[in-house]
Amino acid sequence: MNLWKVNAQTRPRILEVISQLPEGTTVDLDVQIKRSNLQNNYYMGVVCVAAAENTSATQLQWHAYFKKMFGKLERFEINGVELEGDISTARMGTKEFGTYLDNVIMHCGELGIDVPPPTYFGLDKGR
Repeated sequence: MNLWKVNAQTRPRILEVISQLPEGTTVDLDVQIKRSNLQNNYYMGVVCVAAAENTSATQLQWHAYFKKMFGKLERFEINGVELEGDISTARMGTKEFGTYLDNVIMHCGELGIDVPPPTYFGLDKGR
């Protein structure tokens, strides 16, 4: 499977490859768009702040907690050593981040932390 990031340099090659496919070929695309600024602003500026205002932990500490609870791990190898680390939420696509955000908001509710809904700000989690 080829994985290409679309940009000015790769676009012509991608189109060339697609144009050379036989008629009737099925192409499976996995389009990942980085999370939106609206999603990020709601998460960091509302959700994490609401959690921080209700506890002694800071906004960034809550972000680290949520990431550990609901984020994904990435496994990789360097010099033969297998490692594991959190995938940055900034690398999540809009759909994946929306799911992450849903989980975080539900968890806040379970903890008794009142998080204003995104619709309160005219948003739908940035989707």
